[in-house]
Amino acid sequence: MMKNTKRDTILETALRLFSQYGYGNVGIERIISESDVARMTVYKQFGTKDGLIKETLELRHRNFMEDLLQYLEPHECYQDKIQALFQWHQSWFQSPDFHGCMFIKASEEFGAVNPQPCAIAQEHKLAILALIEAILQEPFGDKAHQQALLVFICLEGLIVHANMFPGKDLTQDIYQALQPLLAP
Repeated sequence: MMKNTKRDTILETALRLFSQYGYGNVGIERIISESDVARMTVYKQFGTKDGLIKETLELRHRNFMEDLLQYLEPHECYQDKIQALFQWHQSWFQSPDFHGCMFIKASEEFGAVNPQPCAIAQEHKLAILALIEAILQEPFGDKAHQQALLVFICLEGLIVHANMFPGKDLTQDIYQALQPLLAP
């Protein structure tokens, strides 16, 4: 088992706090305090709060994709993979760690003021879209991108809905409504 470094501890703390409270609402002092590290350690590792935000978003992207791909891996046909995609999201929405999407939050909070977090957020969302398109490529061919957009936008809407209306999950309803549209 790998030992957690101070860097890992800082990143995990920042990930938890930024996810739950947003980027602007979490100061570097809180991250330092909850990570139980020296101020100099944070600045030595990440340079600035922006550097920490960048690396936190990159960590979230890696964790998100690894977990999602691992969940999808045992499923063979595209219908099972799409259903698993919705099931994975539903499980995420119901977890105590769900506080909305860190990438949507980054886009909302930073906009044109700090384009780096927005660029990472866009890359994350495009990676999800590409994954869905790859799943739908075989059955839909030239129309895979169009079908992937439909699934992607439904998932994005579900993320926002789950954050705004905790406990009012629509994941299965949306998945069922999509079924006729995902038949080749």
